[in-house]
Amino acid sequence: MPDVTSIEDFYRETGSGFPDGLSQEIGHFNVFKTNEVMEHKRRNHQYMPYNRRDYYKISLIQGRNRAEYADKVINIEESALLFATPRIPYHW
Repeated sequence: MPDVTSIEDFYRETGSGFPDGLSQEIGHFNVFKTNEVMEHKRRNHQYMPYNRRDYYKISLIQGRNRAEYADKVINIEESALLFATPRIPYHW
């Protein structure tokens, strides 16, 4: 079973800078541009394996794409919002 990725791990892996006071917050919300996160991973020769997370994600997907969510495949023609929970595996 893969290790669980925490929100702190996410910030560390993406080079996004760890927000002050994050560990004292009850909830946390932030916005990232996917292309910037992917560019950081590419520059550092990292890949994005499937991993379990202990946080929720909301992704705005623009353009033709395909989301694999639990046991479903969803073809995206224009734009979509993807709500991901730590309990259900997904990929897009």
